[in-house]
Amino acid sequence: MIVVSQLRSALDGIRDKFFTIDEFPYIDRSRFPMGVCEAAMQVKEEDLDSYCASLSGKQLEAMIRDITELETEEERERITTILAKRFSPRLIKLIFSLYQVHYNSGGMEMIQKKLIKEASRRDRYPDEGLFFWAFGDTTDLFGAIKKEIFLHTKKIDFFFETYHIGLETRLSLDIRRHSLKDAAFAILTANTDHLIYLIERLPIEELNELIENYVRRSDIKNSLDPINYQILNKMGEPVQSEAWDGYPEDVKSMFSQWCFYHHLKLHSMLFPKKYEILSKYYENIEKSYELSDLSALVIEFHGIVVVDISIRPFSCFYYKDDFYREMKKWKEFDEKPAFLNASLDQISARDYIIEEKEDLCMLLRYEGIDLMYIEELLDIKIGLEPEFRRIKKQLV
Repeated sequence: MIVVSQLRSALDGIRDKFFTIDEFPYIDRSRFPMGVCEAAMQVKEEDLDSYCASLSGKQLEAMIRDITELETEEERERITTILAKRFSPRLIKLIFSLYQVHYNSGGMEMIQKKLIKEASRRDRYPDEGLFFWAFGDTTDLFGAIKKEIFLHTKKIDFFFETYHIGLETRLSLDIRRHSLKDAAFAILTANTDHLIYLIERLPIEELNELIENYVRRSDIKNSLDPINYQILNKMGEPVQSEAWDGYPEDVKSMFSQWCFYHHLKLHSMLFPKKYEILSKYYENIEKSYELSDLSALVIEFHGIVVVDISIRPFSCFYYKDDFYREMKKWKEFDEKPAFLNASLDQISARDYIIEEKEDLCMLLRYEGIDLMYIEELLDIKIGLEPEFRRIKKQLV
């Protein structure tokens, strides 16, 4: 047991001394020497070069970690000058790792400029600082990055690989956000995974610009389903979710259109004729939505409602007042609506057209001869065709 304990202690000691570059910004500050920056501020200017040369690796790491905490311009000037004098690939790599987490802090901006100046003086540009050399002097960081991405491969992945940018850093998140918030559809298509990443991780209130641009640029009926699924999962449906409050009506309408096609495709897997017929009426739909836990798709038109349960070879047709009356009874008195108990022997669209029969809940059957009468019934009730029975009665 003593040997095991000693081994564990030795491993813990090694773990404290070594870390990966990506881990560096997140390691507990207590693992590095304390008071290093304070001591550096006491060094006289004429002694600075010899002091820089005397610093250990751990002391330099402590200085790098403290860059973002320096409060005065004097402190930032002294510490970044020391670090620039110790210019090396490993030091640059550590600084860039921290930069990706705190890229817009005053200390990181200053050390970046100092490293660029020192690289120019030495005429030496290590690959570890490639991002600094390429974008350190720009006044519009994300504008320059977007230009670089769009002029070459259009792939954010390639940009991250080229410039050694970690996938889970603040810098990478903001590059994604700025690059995709107003991008053309071809760019969005080339970077689907990154758009999904943003939708997953950003708060709902920060997604407006991104989602509005995507929805407006996509052909909703043939859009990028993985992105739409993520939006639906995060935001809900426009007709039901407050997360869409504040979005323009045309954007909500376009995404609602995709929701309708999406739900209808799922409901039509066993009976494809459902999609073929019902999808024709999108422009006449007021809203569509799923009833929770029932796998029931409700499609509302002006004055009428169609309810579809995916495993049945028929949908149920209602007048809107009757549908809402049944839903109210269900909610208040637990009295199940007719569509839940519907069966094939009920009055159908064919019965309505041929025999002039009507009922509270009528069937739209997607098999056999009944199929011929669904569109005729819907055309009449939506108002696309005149009510022939009224005309016939007037003639009589």
